[in-house]
Amino acid sequence: MRSSIVTAAVVWLGAVGCSAGGGASTHPRAQHASARQAPQSASSGDADQDGVPDFADKCPHKKETINGYKDDDGCPDVYPLVFGSKRIRLLQPITFVGETDVLTKDAHQVLTTLAAGLRKRPKIMLVEIQGHLAPLTSPDYSRRLSLRRAKAVRSFLVRTGGISMLRLDVGGYGPTQPLCGRKSRACRALNERIELRIIWQDGKRRRRVGRTDPAGGRPLLPPRHRSAPTRSATQRLRQRHIRKLYEAGLRLLRQGRYTPAYQSFTKVVRLQPDNLQARLKLGVLQARLGDHSGANQTVRWVRNNIGDDAADRLRKAQLKAMAFRKP
Repeated sequence: MRSSIVTAAVVWLGAVGCSAGGGASTHPRAQHASARQAPQSASSGDADQDGVPDFADKCPHKKETINGYKDDDGCPDVYPLVFGSKRIRLLQPITFVGETDVLTKDAHQVLTTLAAGLRKRPKIMLVEIQGHLAPLTSPDYSRRLSLRRAKAVRSFLVRTGGISMLRLDVGGYGPTQPLCGRKSRACRALNERIELRIIWQDGKRRRRVGRTDPAGGRPLLPPRHRSAPTRSATQRLRQRHIRKLYEAGLRLLRQGRYTPAYQSFTKVVRLQPDNLQARLKLGVLQARLGDHSGANQTVRWVRNNIGDDAADRLRKAQLKAMAFRKP
């Protein structure tokens, strides 16, 4: 009798346990899988299916426009530039902080996109950055501020965008070319602008605006007419710079100013390693100023590239220079 009562109690307790569990699996591996899937489904929400999760999406119900401009904010946008044959049209203006030449954060994003576009288009060889302003305190002040703004744009493209300065020119036009003649905030916003004019593209050179247009006036410090930057022109500038450094070194050597002469010949050798005359004079100056390791390296270079006779003559000249060296 007692054993039958115990058996009935055990059966009743088992039934109560199954009904309380609700049929849920009590296996530890299953519980771990369900706990791991819960946060994943919560964190991977993307309502507009644009690849940007909702927690980082500024526009969770609008799809992102993938165009290389602000592709990580999740909002639809328009590419701010249109590259034409004569101009680079800015669909989003380049703005500044107040009446200064300090670029805003929005302008940084537009100029970063502009630099990427110029890097992809090497045939655009010369672009003029034109600064325009509404009439401020005086026309001269407006022109100078517009020129400073154009230079600020060029500085950003060169330093941050990696664009060569030979491809960029600046001009400050001030209030001479207004787009709107009324005195209102909307007109002032239209007149205070940066324009980008293509001067040289695909070997074709175009006339600058503001020089021959009598209504436009002349820009402040207008850039000079110059040919397209080519490799031969760059090489000529480099050779001229090297020649000036070499002549300066000779002049300093004749004056007995050995340390500045040493610096000049060092620059020449760095820019033109095969300049034998500059290297020989540098080797003698190294010995005279006590740079024995540099003097030995110069003799070794002459021996390997010119010959033993030239190296021996250089060594004799070095020894003679060391004899005149002051203790």
